[in-house]
Amino acid sequence: MDIKELNKKANNSSGVRADFKYGNMLDQMRYMFTLKYSHNKVILDFACGTGWGSYLIAQAGANKVYSVDFSKDAIETAMKYYSHNVIEHYYGDLLENNIADSSIDTITCIETIAHLDNPEKYMDYFYDKIKKMGF
Repeated sequence: MDIKELNKKANNSSGVRADFKYGNMLDQMRYMFTLKYSHNKVILDFACGTGWGSYLIAQAGANKVYSVDFSKDAIETAMKYYSHNVIEHYYGDLLENNIADSSIDTITCIETIAHLDNPEKYMDYFYDKIKKMGF
């Protein structure tokens, strides 16, 4: 079975999110780091899993959060437990999503690249979607 098929089967349908007591501090710290880049921004949270991080970003004042994962089960859980009026949930391959070019301010992609069959395609996609900064 290829990586893409394995990723589609990932889920946590309970909606349970580990907290600091369960030793998941590193995962949480990564999302906490992104919050300072979220206020009044358009965020792409790629490989969002059950959507906990997308929800934190929305709560931090993002204008819009695209919460995307390969797993339909994970997105269904995200919609059930971590919905917010600025979050748009999508399941499937990000490359097949029609997010407008140059429309994203910040991209989160935590522990994902190693799970992709062709990470270069996704890096190209990110480059197309991220707003270009004029220096």
